[in-house]
Amino acid sequence: MFLGHGLPANHVARMVLAACAMVTGSGQILRGVTETAFPYTNLASLEVLEQFDGFVAGTCNPRFEELPQTWDVLCNLETGKVTVSKELRGLGGDDSIPSTLSRGETQDVMNSKQLQSLTKDCIDNQFMEEIMSATTQHYGEGHIRTRFTDYISRFVRLAAYQEYVIFGSTNVGWIYQPFREGQLGSGIVFIDDALRQRELKENHYRIDAWRRTKSYRLAQKDWVREEQTAAIRGFDALHNVKRLRMTRTMTSQEAGLIFSTFVRGIRTYDQVVELLTYLPMHFGGLIPIANGLFHPISKIRADALELLCIIQQYPVGIQALQGLNYFHRKTFIELLERREAQRALNRRLTEERKVQEEARDNAAASPPAPAPTANRLEIRTEDNGTVRRGELQAALNKAAAAAQAA
Repeated sequence: MFLGHGLPANHVARMVLAACAMVTGSGQILRGVTETAFPYTNLASLEVLEQFDGFVAGTCNPRFEELPQTWDVLCNLETGKVTVSKELRGLGGDDSIPSTLSRGETQDVMNSKQLQSLTKDCIDNQFMEEIMSATTQHYGEGHIRTRFTDYISRFVRLAAYQEYVIFGSTNVGWIYQPFREGQLGSGIVFIDDALRQRELKENHYRIDAWRRTKSYRLAQKDWVREEQTAAIRGFDALHNVKRLRMTRTMTSQEAGLIFSTFVRGIRTYDQVVELLTYLPMHFGGLIPIANGLFHPISKIRADALELLCIIQQYPVGIQALQGLNYFHRKTFIELLERREAQRALNRRLTEERKVQEEARDNAAASPPAPAPTANRLEIRTEDNGTVRRGELQAALNKAAAAAQAA
């Protein structure tokens, strides 16, 4: 509940809609939140609100602050104070949906005085500190929206990972699978095992609660539709982009397989656009791919160059390439010129080799000329077969001289 006593009603309504945009990843990741959103409400609408399991609402009536049974969290827009209802119960829900928490774990999570969500090093707090820092540095709305989209996307992938670990399958995303020899990984990316345990510890109760909402059921349907309509198919492109961006150490085998798979699987305009959505500017844009231009293995450098050339074929790709720094652009141009020069040289050598082979074939097909003999009289004739004038006498003299010498 957003309370804006003394504030314009449209200001309160904007706060409600902004909250819906943030928790849904700007509407790109989750659905169903706006169906239970009430940008402005009053006491006359209490009966309507009680019909929903959960809602996001805004009001200017301070009386709502005295009714903690109607809300779980109250945000006072005038003072900035956030109040959690004392009547907030533990995780409940339909028992037909299997829980990833035991009853004891639920009670410990809700009653512990050392909740991870209240510590300064909590991932949520770190994320909000980054958001506040970005706003104070006057980053645009697009940047803030993209950060929330990435954050909610990671939450959904974390939920898919937790489901896969506990139940052996998931219906909201790629199953978690690390890189194996000859097979790319998929699912969420963890920098190390400590981060994995930390994220699961801070989000497992939240994931269990989300699995009981309509938003989760809609996420399952969205995943089925995405599998059928995605432009890039056959591998988890986002997972491998994050591997290139986040991993501190990566084997040459994995890097080579990632770039070669990208070159084979990304060709069309829709595929390029989908790839670029995984490479937003606030995460460096094309830098994870452009870093492949500096790889010590020539095959990986060639694949990275080819992938950038594919992206460059479209206007949206040209704009993304212009966002690279000077060193990446300079290296890209140098490698491209070197490749074109090598291709031109190969074409010239191929043409010369073809000419030589044709000349050799023609020489082998033509009959050899007869070898001259000492006793043979060579007499040139006219075109009609008559002996040229003087040729006969010269031939006779030559034959007589040869006989006398013998």
